[in-house]
Amino acid sequence: MWLFFPRSSFYSWRELSNGERVDSDKDLKRMLDSIKLGQNFLINTGVLEKIIEFSDLTKGDCVVEIGTGMGNLTGYLAQYGGEVLTFEIDSILYQKTLQELSSNSNIHFFNQDF
Repeated sequence: MWLFFPRSSFYSWRELSNGERVDSDKDLKRMLDSIKLGQNFLINTGVLEKIIEFSDLTKGDCVVEIGTGMGNLTGYLAQYGGEVLTFEIDSILYQKTLQELSSNSNIHFFNQDF
């Protein structure tokens, strides 16, 4: 099943007002450079919940997520699905998400292109 959502449901990291801290100038430069990757982050919980609702995930499902980002969808996928294989090419986002979601034994993180 493929799900498509209007671009207005996604926000560039520069537009976020969640107070996420950037640890160093090096991290900030890396995040600015990552705009070249076309990164947009899904932060609207209503949209996240609709994705889960429409996907009919079960604990027996294996989900492949391409572009972990900040892990917002990843957490939902792990909660409602079975195994989650998530790929993130950006090493900073990979590390931050790995730290936040590593307690979920059903999420398998890959720091590589898909």
